[in-house]
Amino acid sequence: MKIVSTDQSTTKTGLAVIEDGRPVYFTLYDHSGNNDKADRIKLMFLDIIGEVERQSPGYLVFEAVQQQKSPQASMMLSALQGGLICYAYEHKLNVSSPLSTEWREVLGFRQGPKIKREELKAQAKDFVLNHFGITASEDECEAICIGIAEYLRLNDIDVMKLAFHPI
Repeated sequence: MKIVSTDQSTTKTGLAVIEDGRPVYFTLYDHSGNNDKADRIKLMFLDIIGEVERQSPGYLVFEAVQQQKSPQASMMLSALQGGLICYAYEHKLNVSSPLSTEWREVLGFRQGPKIKREELKAQAKDFVLNHFGITASEDECEAICIGIAEYLRLNDIDVMKLAFHPI
């Protein structure tokens, strides 16, 4: 089972490839230097789709759009996800878009109103380091976590029952 998962934003997107429950590839697409917002979203879309075409996964997973500080950012992310969903349907890929609270719950992360964004990001980095021996950016680690959580969900595996070992 191969999953391509992303943690996308309007400036940087982490992407991971999960194969049989292990991260086999990850990268960061950084378009933060591009001031043209529409162009950034187009480039993010093309980056993600390019990797999907190289990897030929059975599943495309990306975090659901959350409320953003800027309504324009929410619209841009929604447009990106809409494009990804259409691409997945056109290419007969399974597609899933879990809420951040859903994938974090699968992995047993501490979350709630008193948990700050920085702590959530740190939990993702710690999870990836402790389970796979991988040091990566926050966005890459969240993409890995999203893919691992989806793998666990699809295979009905409890994270506590799965023995991960660093690569």
